[in-house]
Amino acid sequence: MRSQSAAGRVGANDSANSWPVSLEVMIPASALSIWLACLGKIDPSEMSDLGLASALPYAAWLPPLLLSFGFFMLLHRPPTRAWVPYLYLASLVIVLHATPIIDYGTLRYPWAWKHLGIIDYILRSGAIDRTDPVFGAYQNWPGFFAAAALLSELSGARDLAAYARWSPLVFNLLYVGALPILYRSFTQDRRAILGATWFFVCGNWIGQDYFSPQALSFFFYLLMLAFCLRFLEPRPARNPEHVPHRFITMLQSGRHGVASNGSSANGAERMVAAGAVLIFLAAIILSHQLTPLVAISALAVLVLFRCIPAALLFLAIVLTGLWILYAAAPFVALALPIEMRGLSSTVLELNSQLIDLSVVSHGQATVALISRALTVAIILAALLGGVRRLVLGYRDGIAAGLAAASVPILAITSYGGEAIFRTYLFALPFLSLFAIWLFYPTARPRHPVPSALAAAMLALSLAIAFVFANNGKDRQYAFAPEDIAVMQRLYATLPERTLIVEGANFSPSLFRDIERVTRVSIADEPRQSRDDLVARPAATLAHWMDDDRYKAAFVVITRNQKAYVDDMGIMRTGDLDRIEQALLASPRFRLLYAAGGTSIFTLNRAVSGGGEWID
Repeated sequence: MRSQSAAGRVGANDSANSWPVSLEVMIPASALSIWLACLGKIDPSEMSDLGLASALPYAAWLPPLLLSFGFFMLLHRPPTRAWVPYLYLASLVIVLHATPIIDYGTLRYPWAWKHLGIIDYILRSGAIDRTDPVFGAYQNWPGFFAAAALLSELSGARDLAAYARWSPLVFNLLYVGALPILYRSFTQDRRAILGATWFFVCGNWIGQDYFSPQALSFFFYLLMLAFCLRFLEPRPARNPEHVPHRFITMLQSGRHGVASNGSSANGAERMVAAGAVLIFLAAIILSHQLTPLVAISALAVLVLFRCIPAALLFLAIVLTGLWILYAAAPFVALALPIEMRGLSSTVLELNSQLIDLSVVSHGQATVALISRALTVAIILAALLGGVRRLVLGYRDGIAAGLAAASVPILAITSYGGEAIFRTYLFALPFLSLFAIWLFYPTARPRHPVPSALAAAMLALSLAIAFVFANNGKDRQYAFAPEDIAVMQRLYATLPERTLIVEGANFSPSLFRDIERVTRVSIADEPRQSRDDLVARPAATLAHWMDDDRYKAAFVVITRNQKAYVDDMGIMRTGDLDRIEQALLASPRFRLLYAAGGTSIFTLNRAVSGGGEWID
């Protein structure tokens, strides 16, 4: 009778400390209602060099506030329904990622349009060209693009941009689904699992979740690690007292060095899991250049900690090596010498991968500082959380090793100047886990309410910083519908051997009809060449375009290009405006199209093969 009475008291206390389901749901519902009301008040054309944040009404900051405090106070209380925390996480993803998708109404990022151009090439040609010098890196890892082309062909969907613009929302929802599965290999504390997922969503600001092989490969990477840790741990060692085994055991996740005794999965489960891991690996190897290298590093960590059989690591190395040395050989033969020349210099040049705050606009300098503060906050919280766990007797060596798995890429490649950002991306799931452990280091914290409030304050700060960090360059990245329409009109009648001179490679047509078009970016020209062009725009551009190698030549200047060169200090403020005005005033040029913020010029003479444009 005493035990039943005690159980009754516990149940009563749980009921008293739990929120009604209606209240739990009302908070995200209210946040989403406010968010929806704010959408119609956002005018993308009013964005300053601070990006989307400058166009948001004050009420738009209320949803992150409600969601952050509601979520962590919910975690503080016994769960009423297991799905309710995921409702908060999904609401956070919607508020952070659906806002630009809906308000801009177009596909963001010029490189997302570049990927559409590659898919368009595959659809038109029915093949890939692994020797192409311009986009060989993409066509030698064609898995993502070939799959997208196949889906487009089967579904009959030709306007892929309309679907691709939803990618950040979809991918982040996929991450929210995958991360808790991964985190359960390190802790059973629901607050740590869900809180770490929240921190990841807010910390994932670097913009690698768009329509890209990286976004999909990262999802497969998370699933690969989750399956390895859940199902593929080898059986207990024959000699557990062996010194290396004891040392590794001491570093494994668990209190006071208590580690797992091997996977509990049966043979059939292990076989299915191994097959799934191989599928994830194959998809990664076929689709992306960098992720397989990080996957190998992560698998090496898991082998070191005796979490998976060494044969899996060996197989990953063999498959990656075969693809690099055989399937991608034409590209590797050109790219490898360049990377080898830069070997060991990447780490010393990390600062060059960050923007120079002295040359960018004031708004972009602010955005960069907020982005760095967000990153440092995550890393600092992770370090403090790791120390706190260590003091309490926990040994989280596996999580720490996986957080560091991507660091070696800093020493072997600059990855187009993005190595430092990709390193952060792959470390973020585990940094987020250590960061939440700062507030919930054990399953029973001494001060649960202060811990929840402190975690909510950090969560809110990260969510606000995310808006600036992720959307701070949207004046450059977001294309207006009328600008897209005029570029589509231009490309609809382009002849073979066309030259397009652009202010910068920021347009919704990159890589479209690449076999017919030669593109020149003024912003990427040498400094002397740019200075000569700005000094004599009409004469210089006429010289470039009056070339018998081209049947047609055009100059394209857009609002996004102007924002890029002005905000980032690539050229003097207003240089592209001055070039545009010079072409308007020159008798050598005529304006073909002017729509929205886009102007398209050609030489004032017959354009061979240009259809309606022939004089």
